[in-house]
Amino acid sequence: MREKAVADAAETAVADAAETAVADTAEIAVTDTAVTVVNATVVNVKSRLKEISHACAKANKLLLN
Repeated sequence: MREKAVADAAETAVADAAETAVADTAEIAVTDTAVTVVNATVVNVKSRLKEISHACAKANKLLLN
């Protein structure tokens, strides 16, 4: 009886560890993907803001002339 309890406990521990590892791996993958998307968005926004800034500077220059 005791051996079965130990075996069941070990099986449960292994299953829990595997479940935790899979969940952690999935969480890391989702987080990494989200960070990649956000970084790409920031790069695109910075680029667009530079374009807008240059367009505003040109417009101001034309208005002042």
